[in-house]
Amino acid sequence: MNNSDQELFHSSSSVKQAVMDNVNGYTLKERILASLLLAAAGDAIGFRNGSWEFTKNSHSIHNELKHYYGNLNGIDTKNWRVSDDTVMHLATMRAMINPLMKEMAKEYLICWNDMYGRAPGPTCARGVDFIRENGFDYWFAYPYDKRGGGNGGSMRAMGIGIMTGKERRDMLIATSIESARLTHNHPTGFLGSLVSALFTSYALEGKIPPAQWGVHFLYNDMPRARVYLQTVAQRDWKEMKDSVTHFENVFKTYLKDRSLFLEEGDFKNEELVNNLKPSFPSRYGIDERDVYYKKFAYDGWYGASGDDSVIIAYDSVLYSGANNYENLILQACLNAGDSDSIGSIAAAWYGGRYGFNNVIESHIKNIEKKGEIEQIAQKLHHLYQE
Repeated sequence: MNNSDQELFHSSSSVKQAVMDNVNGYTLKERILASLLLAAAGDAIGFRNGSWEFTKNSHSIHNELKHYYGNLNGIDTKNWRVSDDTVMHLATMRAMINPLMKEMAKEYLICWNDMYGRAPGPTCARGVDFIRENGFDYWFAYPYDKRGGGNGGSMRAMGIGIMTGKERRDMLIATSIESARLTHNHPTGFLGSLVSALFTSYALEGKIPPAQWGVHFLYNDMPRARVYLQTVAQRDWKEMKDSVTHFENVFKTYLKDRSLFLEEGDFKNEELVNNLKPSFPSRYGIDERDVYYKKFAYDGWYGASGDDSVIIAYDSVLYSGANNYENLILQACLNAGDSDSIGSIAAAWYGGRYGFNNVIESHIKNIEKKGEIEQIAQKLHHLYQE
Protein backbone atom coordinates (compact mmCIF):
# COMPACT_ATOMS: atom_id res chain seq x y z
CA MET A 1 0.00 0.00 0.00
CA ASN A 2 1.57 3.33 -1.01
CA ASN A 3 1.67 6.50 1.07
CA SER A 4 -1.18 8.24 -0.74
CA ASP A 5 -3.47 5.29 -0.05
CA GLN A 6 -2.44 5.27 3.59
CA GLU A 7 -3.08 9.00 3.93
CA LEU A 8 -6.47 8.77 2.22
CA PHE A 9 -7.68 6.09 4.58
CA HIS A 10 -6.13 6.96 7.94
CA SER A 11 -9.05 6.84 10.32
CA SER A 12 -10.53 10.22 11.17
CA SER A 13 -12.21 8.75 14.26
CA SER A 14 -10.69 8.65 17.71
CA VAL A 15 -7.71 6.49 18.57
CA LYS A 16 -10.02 4.42 20.75
CA GLN A 17 -12.30 3.61 17.81
CA ALA A 18 -9.30 2.79 15.61
CA VAL A 19 -8.12 0.27 18.19
CA MET A 20 -11.62 -1.22 18.49
CA ASP A 21 -11.92 -1.95 14.78
CA ASN A 22 -8.27 -2.86 14.19
CA VAL A 23 -7.78 -6.34 12.73
CA ASN A 24 -4.39 -7.61 11.55
CA GLY A 25 -2.95 -4.11 11.82
CA TYR A 26 -5.56 -2.34 9.68
CA THR A 27 -8.65 -0.38 10.62
CA LEU A 28 -12.03 -1.31 9.19
CA LYS A 29 -11.83 1.69 6.87
CA GLU A 30 -8.51 0.50 5.48
CA ARG A 31 -9.70 -3.08 5.10
CA ILE A 32 -12.75 -1.95 3.15
CA LEU A 33 -10.39 -0.23 0.73
CA ALA A 34 -8.14 -3.29 0.65
CA SER A 35 -11.08 -5.56 -0.10
CA LEU A 36 -12.28 -3.45 -3.04
CA LEU A 37 -8.84 -2.78 -4.53
CA LEU A 38 -7.76 -6.40 -4.24
CA ALA A 39 -11.02 -7.54 -5.81
CA ALA A 40 -10.02 -5.50 -8.87
CA ALA A 41 -6.44 -6.79 -8.75
CA GLY A 42 -7.55 -10.41 -8.49
CA ASP A 43 -9.86 -9.82 -11.42
CA ALA A 44 -7.21 -8.15 -13.59
CA ILE A 45 -4.61 -10.84 -12.89
CA GLY A 46 -7.01 -13.73 -13.43
CA PHE A 47 -8.27 -12.06 -16.60
CA ARG A 48 -4.90 -10.88 -18.02
CA ASN A 49 -6.69 -8.99 -20.76
CA GLY A 50 -8.67 -12.12 -21.57
CA SER A 51 -5.80 -14.54 -22.15
CA TRP A 52 -5.59 -16.27 -18.77
CA GLU A 53 -9.32 -16.42 -18.06
CA PHE A 54 -9.88 -18.56 -21.15
CA THR A 55 -6.73 -20.71 -20.94
CA LYS A 56 -7.89 -24.22 -20.11
CA ASN A 57 -4.51 -25.48 -18.88
CA SER A 58 -3.31 -24.38 -15.44
CA HIS A 59 0.31 -25.35 -16.13
CA SER A 60 0.36 -23.11 -19.22
CA ILE A 61 -0.68 -20.14 -17.08
CA HIS A 62 2.00 -20.79 -14.46
CA ASN A 63 4.60 -21.31 -17.21
CA GLU A 64 3.65 -17.98 -18.79
CA LEU A 65 3.96 -16.28 -15.41
CA LYS A 66 7.51 -17.61 -15.05
CA HIS A 67 8.47 -16.91 -18.68
CA TYR A 68 7.14 -13.36 -19.00
CA TYR A 69 7.25 -12.03 -15.43
CA GLY A 70 9.53 -14.31 -13.40
CA ASN A 71 7.08 -14.42 -10.52
CA LEU A 72 4.14 -12.45 -9.13
CA ASN A 73 6.44 -9.56 -8.19
CA GLY A 74 7.06 -9.01 -11.90
CA ILE A 75 3.42 -8.23 -12.62
CA ASP A 76 2.40 -4.58 -12.92
CA THR A 77 -1.32 -4.25 -13.63
CA LYS A 78 -0.93 -0.80 -15.22
CA ASN A 79 -1.96 -2.02 -18.66
CA TRP A 80 -4.08 -4.95 -17.51
CA ARG A 81 -7.77 -4.24 -17.94
CA VAL A 82 -10.26 -5.33 -15.35
CA SER A 83 -13.00 -7.59 -16.72
CA ASP A 84 -16.78 -7.44 -16.62
CA ASP A 85 -16.52 -8.63 -12.99
CA THR A 86 -15.11 -5.34 -11.69
CA VAL A 87 -17.28 -3.19 -13.95
CA MET A 88 -20.42 -4.83 -12.53
CA HIS A 89 -18.99 -4.87 -8.99
CA LEU A 90 -18.56 -1.09 -9.21
CA ALA A 91 -22.11 -0.78 -10.56
CA THR A 92 -23.36 -2.73 -7.54
CA MET A 93 -21.53 -0.44 -5.13
CA ARG A 94 -22.65 2.75 -6.86
CA ALA A 95 -26.21 1.53 -6.40
CA MET A 96 -25.55 0.97 -2.69
CA ILE A 97 -24.89 4.70 -2.36
CA ASN A 98 -28.36 5.42 -3.81
CA PRO A 99 -31.84 3.82 -3.44
CA LEU A 100 -30.93 0.22 -3.91
CA MET A 101 -32.67 -2.13 -6.30
CA LYS A 102 -34.12 0.24 -8.90
CA GLU A 103 -30.80 2.08 -8.95
CA MET A 104 -28.92 -1.22 -9.24
CA ALA A 105 -30.94 -2.17 -12.32
CA LYS A 106 -30.11 1.24 -13.80
CA GLU A 107 -26.40 0.90 -13.02
CA TYR A 108 -26.21 -2.56 -14.59
CA LEU A 109 -27.71 -1.14 -17.78
CA ILE A 110 -25.34 1.85 -17.79
CA CYS A 111 -22.24 -0.24 -17.09
CA TRP A 112 -22.98 -2.36 -20.17
CA ASN A 113 -21.58 0.49 -22.26
CA ASP A 114 -18.17 -0.28 -20.70
CA MET A 115 -18.11 -3.98 -21.57
CA TYR A 116 -16.21 -4.02 -24.85
CA GLY A 117 -13.23 -6.36 -24.52
CA ARG A 118 -14.14 -7.44 -20.97
CA ALA A 119 -15.83 -10.76 -21.84
CA PRO A 120 -19.26 -10.34 -20.21
CA GLY A 121 -21.30 -13.50 -19.71
CA PRO A 122 -24.43 -14.40 -21.70
CA THR A 123 -26.68 -14.71 -18.63
CA CYS A 124 -25.78 -11.20 -17.50
CA ALA A 125 -26.49 -10.03 -21.05
CA ARG A 126 -29.96 -11.58 -21.01
CA GLY A 127 -30.73 -9.91 -17.69
CA VAL A 128 -29.56 -6.52 -18.91
CA ASP A 129 -31.65 -6.92 -22.08
CA PHE A 130 -34.68 -7.63 -19.87
CA ILE A 131 -34.05 -4.44 -17.88
CA ARG A 132 -33.62 -2.45 -21.10
CA GLU A 133 -36.86 -3.76 -22.56
CA ASN A 134 -39.03 -3.56 -19.42
CA GLY A 135 -37.63 -0.58 -17.51
CA PHE A 136 -36.03 -0.09 -14.09
CA ASP A 137 -39.37 -0.21 -12.24
CA TYR A 138 -39.65 -3.89 -13.09
CA TRP A 139 -36.36 -4.95 -11.50
CA PHE A 140 -38.28 -7.63 -9.55
CA ALA A 141 -39.95 -9.19 -12.58
CA TYR A 142 -37.07 -11.10 -14.20
CA PRO A 143 -38.46 -14.64 -14.58
CA TYR A 144 -37.10 -17.76 -12.93
CA ASP A 145 -34.27 -19.02 -15.11
CA LYS A 146 -33.08 -22.64 -15.09
CA ARG A 147 -29.95 -21.39 -16.89
CA GLY A 148 -29.28 -18.69 -14.31
CA GLY A 149 -26.80 -20.56 -12.14
CA GLY A 150 -23.66 -18.79 -13.36
CA ASN A 151 -21.25 -16.71 -11.29
CA GLY A 152 -22.47 -13.33 -12.55
CA GLY A 153 -24.03 -12.64 -9.15
CA SER A 154 -21.17 -13.85 -6.96
CA MET A 155 -18.51 -11.98 -8.95
CA ARG A 156 -20.11 -8.60 -8.24
CA ALA A 157 -21.47 -8.99 -4.69
CA MET A 158 -18.40 -8.70 -2.46
CA GLY A 159 -18.93 -5.00 -1.76
CA ILE A 160 -22.39 -5.73 -0.36
CA GLY A 161 -20.51 -7.27 2.56
CA ILE A 162 -19.75 -3.75 3.76
CA MET A 163 -23.20 -4.02 5.37
CA THR A 164 -21.53 -5.54 8.43
CA GLY A 165 -22.98 -6.49 11.80
CA LYS A 166 -25.98 -8.49 12.96
CA GLU A 167 -28.24 -5.47 12.72
CA ARG A 168 -27.61 -5.30 8.96
CA ARG A 169 -27.57 -9.03 8.24
CA ASP A 170 -31.12 -9.24 6.88
CA MET A 171 -30.40 -6.25 4.63
CA LEU A 172 -27.24 -7.96 3.36
CA ILE A 173 -29.15 -11.17 2.66
CA ALA A 174 -31.92 -9.41 0.74
CA THR A 175 -29.57 -7.13 -1.20
CA SER A 176 -27.14 -9.86 -2.23
CA ILE A 177 -29.95 -12.16 -3.36
CA GLU A 178 -31.93 -9.52 -5.26
CA SER A 179 -28.88 -7.95 -6.89
CA ALA A 180 -28.07 -11.35 -8.37
CA ARG A 181 -31.67 -12.06 -9.38
CA LEU A 182 -31.61 -9.04 -11.67
CA THR A 183 -29.67 -11.29 -14.05
CA HIS A 184 -29.37 -14.73 -12.39
CA ASN A 185 -32.74 -15.79 -11.00
CA HIS A 186 -31.71 -19.29 -9.95
CA PRO A 187 -30.56 -20.41 -6.47
CA THR A 188 -27.15 -21.53 -7.68
CA GLY A 189 -26.61 -18.01 -9.00
CA PHE A 190 -28.12 -15.86 -6.26
CA LEU A 191 -27.00 -17.96 -3.29
CA GLY A 192 -23.46 -17.71 -4.64
CA SER A 193 -23.98 -13.96 -4.46
CA LEU A 194 -25.11 -14.30 -0.85
CA VAL A 195 -21.97 -16.25 0.11
CA SER A 196 -19.76 -13.75 -1.74
CA ALA A 197 -21.22 -10.84 0.24
CA LEU A 198 -21.55 -12.71 3.52
CA PHE A 199 -17.95 -13.95 3.63
CA THR A 200 -16.77 -10.41 2.87
CA SER A 201 -18.79 -9.28 5.86
CA TYR A 202 -17.33 -12.03 8.05
CA ALA A 203 -13.85 -10.97 6.91
CA LEU A 204 -14.43 -7.29 7.66
CA GLU A 205 -15.98 -8.00 11.05
CA GLY A 206 -12.89 -9.99 11.99
CA LYS A 207 -14.64 -12.05 14.67
CA ILE A 208 -15.09 -15.40 12.95
CA PRO A 209 -11.95 -17.26 11.74
CA PRO A 210 -12.14 -18.30 8.07
CA ALA A 211 -12.29 -21.98 9.04
CA GLN A 212 -15.66 -21.30 10.69
CA TRP A 213 -17.23 -19.23 7.91
CA GLY A 214 -18.87 -22.27 6.30
CA VAL A 215 -20.77 -23.54 9.34
CA HIS A 216 -21.82 -20.02 10.33
CA PHE A 217 -23.26 -19.59 6.84
CA LEU A 218 -25.15 -22.90 7.02
CA TYR A 219 -26.63 -22.51 10.48
CA ASN A 220 -26.79 -18.78 11.22
CA ASP A 221 -27.47 -17.06 7.91
CA MET A 222 -28.77 -19.61 5.41
CA PRO A 223 -31.92 -20.20 7.55
CA ARG A 224 -32.56 -16.45 7.42
CA ALA A 225 -32.13 -16.54 3.64
CA ARG A 226 -34.71 -19.32 3.44
CA VAL A 227 -37.16 -17.25 5.49
CA TYR A 228 -36.56 -14.30 3.17
CA LEU A 229 -37.15 -16.37 0.03
CA GLN A 230 -40.28 -18.07 1.36
CA THR A 231 -42.06 -15.27 3.22
CA VAL A 232 -40.66 -11.90 2.15
CA ALA A 233 -39.58 -12.13 -1.49
CA GLN A 234 -42.43 -14.51 -2.34
CA ARG A 235 -41.08 -15.21 -5.82
CA ASP A 236 -40.77 -18.58 -7.50
CA TRP A 237 -40.39 -20.59 -4.26
CA LYS A 238 -41.98 -23.76 -5.66
CA GLU A 239 -39.64 -23.74 -8.64
CA MET A 240 -36.53 -23.06 -6.60
CA LYS A 241 -36.82 -24.91 -3.29
CA ASP A 242 -35.11 -28.11 -4.49
CA SER A 243 -32.26 -26.08 -5.98
CA VAL A 244 -31.85 -24.19 -2.69
CA THR A 245 -31.39 -27.52 -0.92
CA HIS A 246 -28.96 -28.63 -3.63
CA PHE A 247 -26.82 -25.53 -3.06
CA GLU A 248 -26.69 -26.28 0.66
CA ASN A 249 -25.73 -29.90 -0.01
CA VAL A 250 -22.92 -28.93 -2.39
CA PHE A 251 -21.53 -26.58 0.23
CA LYS A 252 -21.80 -29.29 2.89
CA THR A 253 -19.87 -31.65 0.61
CA TYR A 254 -17.01 -29.17 0.41
CA LEU A 255 -16.96 -28.64 4.17
CA LYS A 256 -16.89 -32.41 4.75
CA ASP A 257 -13.96 -32.74 2.34
CA ARG A 258 -12.06 -30.19 4.43
CA SER A 259 -13.09 -31.55 7.87
CA LEU A 260 -15.01 -28.33 8.50
CA PHE A 261 -18.54 -29.72 8.64
CA LEU A 262 -20.62 -30.01 11.80
CA GLU A 263 -24.16 -31.22 12.21
CA GLU A 264 -26.55 -28.50 13.30
CA GLY A 265 -26.72 -29.82 16.87
CA ASP A 266 -22.92 -29.86 17.15
CA PHE A 267 -22.76 -26.27 15.88
CA LYS A 268 -24.21 -25.24 19.23
CA ASN A 269 -21.09 -26.65 20.93
CA GLU A 270 -18.68 -23.71 21.05
CA GLU A 271 -15.66 -25.93 21.68
CA LEU A 272 -16.32 -28.01 18.55
CA VAL A 273 -16.73 -24.87 16.45
CA ASN A 274 -13.54 -23.30 17.81
CA ASN A 275 -11.56 -26.47 17.08
CA LEU A 276 -12.42 -26.52 13.38
CA LYS A 277 -9.27 -26.65 11.24
CA PRO A 278 -9.16 -27.31 7.49
CA SER A 279 -7.49 -30.51 6.27
CA PHE A 280 -5.91 -30.79 2.83
CA PRO A 281 -4.23 -33.64 0.95
CA SER A 282 -0.51 -34.03 1.62
CA ARG A 283 0.03 -33.11 -2.02
CA TYR A 284 -2.21 -30.32 -3.27
CA GLY A 285 -0.52 -28.78 -6.27
CA ILE A 286 -1.80 -27.54 -9.61
CA ASP A 287 -2.87 -30.96 -10.91
CA GLU A 288 -4.55 -32.01 -7.67
CA ARG A 289 -6.49 -28.76 -7.45
CA ASP A 290 -7.63 -29.06 -11.07
CA VAL A 291 -9.01 -32.54 -10.44
CA TYR A 292 -10.71 -31.51 -7.20
CA TYR A 293 -12.27 -28.32 -8.54
CA LYS A 294 -13.73 -30.11 -11.55
CA LYS A 295 -15.74 -32.14 -9.06
CA PHE A 296 -17.86 -29.02 -8.47
CA ALA A 297 -17.91 -27.74 -12.05
CA TYR A 298 -20.93 -27.41 -14.26
CA ASP A 299 -20.12 -28.51 -17.81
CA GLY A 300 -16.40 -28.86 -17.08
CA TRP A 301 -15.29 -25.24 -16.52
CA TYR A 302 -14.82 -24.82 -12.80
CA GLY A 303 -15.53 -21.53 -11.05
CA ALA A 304 -18.10 -20.43 -13.63
CA SER A 305 -21.15 -21.12 -11.47
CA GLY A 306 -22.48 -19.42 -8.39
CA ASP A 307 -21.64 -22.33 -6.10
CA ASP A 308 -18.20 -23.42 -7.29
CA SER A 309 -16.95 -19.84 -7.71
CA VAL A 310 -17.33 -19.18 -3.98
CA ILE A 311 -16.28 -22.70 -2.94
CA ILE A 312 -13.00 -22.45 -4.87
CA ALA A 313 -12.41 -18.90 -3.62
CA TYR A 314 -12.98 -20.18 -0.07
CA ASP A 315 -10.62 -23.10 -0.68
CA SER A 316 -7.97 -20.63 -1.84
CA VAL A 317 -8.33 -18.50 1.29
CA LEU A 318 -8.12 -21.55 3.56
CA TYR A 319 -5.21 -23.24 1.80
CA SER A 320 -3.08 -20.12 1.41
CA GLY A 321 -3.47 -19.30 5.11
CA ALA A 322 -3.30 -16.05 7.04
CA ASN A 323 -1.51 -13.12 5.40
CA ASN A 324 -0.15 -15.24 2.53
CA TYR A 325 -1.08 -13.04 -0.42
CA GLU A 326 1.21 -14.66 -2.98
CA ASN A 327 -0.11 -18.16 -2.40
CA LEU A 328 -3.66 -16.86 -2.60
CA ILE A 329 -3.06 -15.25 -6.01
CA LEU A 330 -1.21 -18.30 -7.34
CA GLN A 331 -4.13 -20.54 -6.42
CA ALA A 332 -7.16 -18.31 -7.00
CA CYS A 333 -6.07 -16.35 -10.09
CA LEU A 334 -3.73 -18.69 -11.98
CA ASN A 335 -5.85 -21.69 -12.86
CA ALA A 336 -7.78 -23.22 -15.75
CA GLY A 337 -11.14 -22.20 -14.34
CA ASP A 338 -13.01 -18.90 -14.45
CA SER A 339 -9.93 -17.38 -12.91
CA ASP A 340 -10.86 -13.71 -12.89
CA SER A 341 -14.06 -14.36 -10.96
CA ILE A 342 -12.47 -16.79 -8.50
CA GLY A 343 -9.53 -14.43 -8.04
CA SER A 344 -11.66 -11.35 -7.55
CA ILE A 345 -13.84 -12.99 -4.88
CA ALA A 346 -10.94 -14.58 -3.00
CA ALA A 347 -8.83 -11.42 -3.06
CA ALA A 348 -11.75 -9.35 -1.76
CA TRP A 349 -12.07 -11.70 1.21
CA TYR A 350 -8.31 -11.57 1.78
CA GLY A 351 -8.33 -7.76 1.84
CA GLY A 352 -11.30 -7.68 4.18
CA ARG A 353 -9.59 -10.01 6.63
CA TYR A 354 -5.88 -9.19 6.30
CA GLY A 355 -5.85 -5.69 4.80
CA PHE A 356 -2.80 -4.93 2.67
CA ASN A 357 -0.53 -7.37 4.53
CA ASN A 358 2.11 -8.74 2.11
CA VAL A 359 0.24 -7.39 -0.92
CA ILE A 360 2.50 -6.73 -3.92
CA GLU A 361 2.26 -2.98 -4.50
CA SER A 362 2.50 -3.18 -8.30
CA HIS A 363 -0.72 -5.20 -8.32
CA ILE A 364 -2.77 -2.26 -7.03
CA LYS A 365 -0.69 0.88 -7.62
CA ASN A 366 -1.91 1.42 -11.18
CA ILE A 367 -4.99 -0.79 -11.27
CA GLU A 368 -7.66 0.35 -13.72
CA LYS A 369 -10.48 2.36 -12.09
CA LYS A 370 -8.47 2.83 -8.90
CA GLY A 371 -9.68 6.39 -8.33
CA GLU A 372 -13.32 5.38 -8.55
CA ILE A 373 -12.73 2.42 -6.24
CA GLU A 374 -11.12 4.67 -3.61
CA GLN A 375 -14.00 7.15 -3.76
CA ILE A 376 -16.63 4.42 -3.51
CA ALA A 377 -14.84 2.76 -0.60
CA GLN A 378 -14.82 6.03 1.31
CA LYS A 379 -18.50 6.73 0.61
CA LEU A 380 -19.59 3.22 1.56
CA HIS A 381 -17.66 3.35 4.81
CA HIS A 382 -19.34 6.65 5.62
CA LEU A 383 -22.83 5.36 4.79
CA TYR A 384 -22.69 1.97 6.46
CA GLN A 385 -20.14 2.38 9.27
CA GLU A 386 -20.05 5.95 10.60
